Amino acid sequence: MRCCPSNWDSTALLQSIGPKRLVREWSLTGEPFDAHTAQAAGLLNYVVPSAELDAKVDWLVSRIVDKSPTAIRRGKYAMRAIASMSFDESIAYTESQIALLAMTEDAKEGLKAFGEKRKPSWPGK
Repeated sequence: MRCCPSNWDSTALLQSIGPKRLVREWSLTGEPFDAHTAQAAGLLNYVVPSAELDAKVDWLVSRIVDKSPTAIRRGKYAMRAIASMSFDESIAYTESQIALLAMTEDAKEGLKAFGEKRKPSWPGK
């Protein structure tokens, strides 16, 4: 990947997720960096050979799709919301969101499925 003045749109994104000093260096020097460097900087979760990419994506997707769609949706919303909160505010907010989530149809289905020792069939509500 090349990060330089002609790619400042990518620099804005990188600054929000990467180490600022490193992103500044990449932006000012225009030096390309490889996937392993990006992973070490926290920009990537995984680096796999291209022959293993589909298997890795399938593995990751399989870890998500069996979860409650409501919990996933509300969790993503909560992560965005707490990003700008203090620690104490984020704890209080998260606790309130867990209480709200417990009242959803997905939560009821999850408890019922657990009691019946079966996989849940998430309504997504």
